[in-house]
Amino acid sequence: MIKQYHFLCMSNTGKVRVHNEDNFSFFGKYLPREHQSMDSILEATSAAESGAAVALFDGMGGESAGELASYTAARYFSETGSRVLKEGTEPGDLILKINREVIRARDEGKYSSIGATAIILQTSPTVVTLASIGDSRAYMIRRGGMKLLNKLHTDEAMMQRLGIRRKPRITQCLGMDESEVTLQPSLVHGWAEVGDVFLICSDGLTDMVPEEDIAGIVMQSQNFSDAARTLMQEALDGGGKDNITFILCRAE
Repeated sequence: MIKQYHFLCMSNTGKVRVHNEDNFSFFGKYLPREHQSMDSILEATSAAESGAAVALFDGMGGESAGELASYTAARYFSETGSRVLKEGTEPGDLILKINREVIRARDEGKYSSIGATAIILQTSPTVVTLASIGDSRAYMIRRGGMKLLNKLHTDEAMMQRLGIRRKPRITQCLGMDESEVTLQPSLVHGWAEVGDVFLICSDGLTDMVPEEDIAGIVMQSQNFSDAARTLMQEALDGGGKDNITFILCRAE
């Protein structure tokens, strides 16, 4: 029986990018619009029966546009999102609300386009719910195996069909007008067991560290904080070509 969930969060600009366009909402905390790497790990626990929700946003658009998109999303989730989830709003519907806030910020800032991925992790006594849009990934690590849980909104299937070789492009994200695109957030409900670890992350982690290495680090580290530090160091040692942000959640 799960008694609590243990959460860790880290964010780093990486070695190549000038700006950190990633952001997150972690128990009410989020990064300012202009930010770089975090100095330490954020850590929290939540009783299983209380429920909790965290979120991660990977901005895109370059310069301040990506930062504005992810910051707007993180601020809205921190100030409003957790409350409306407890009131019964579905995580997928919350992503649509966040999208409207990002579009409002785009219009107020007079940007032609901005965007961000979004991924929400919500816990309950026995079920973990994940909602996402874009290509930020959600994994479950159980008994040494690692499984991708969410659907990625990319053109990878088309690329495979046509034999195109490049990094898949995002087909849906925050910042898209719903009058032009029907946004369809991925929604997954999964039973959780004691010892399960859930990971939500920007592609700065998964592009630099193979999935099997991520699973091995999480399962073999002596403590949970060591696992987070090692994951970040491996992503930096692997090149650190993008911003690196992730949240780990362990059922205990």
